[in-house]
Amino acid sequence: MDAAGHRRLLRLLDAQNALLAESKLMRFTAGFKLAWGMAKELEEDGFYSFEWEEEEHICPPAEQVDA
Repeated sequence: MDAAGHRRLLRLLDAQNALLAESKLMRFTAGFKLAWGMAKELEEDGFYSFEWEEEEHICPPAEQVDA
């Protein structure tokens, strides 16, 4: 391979690495936005607590017992 071909190959490898890095960042950003949106939705409904759920199974609220 001559010098021009070698330089061309190196430029292609650099471009490939740049695209790979950009795509990793885009995937991270998309995942972060998804997680952030899910957290906001859960926050609107109230935070989940395993302990509260277990307490409801063991001792239902008084409104459910009287009905």
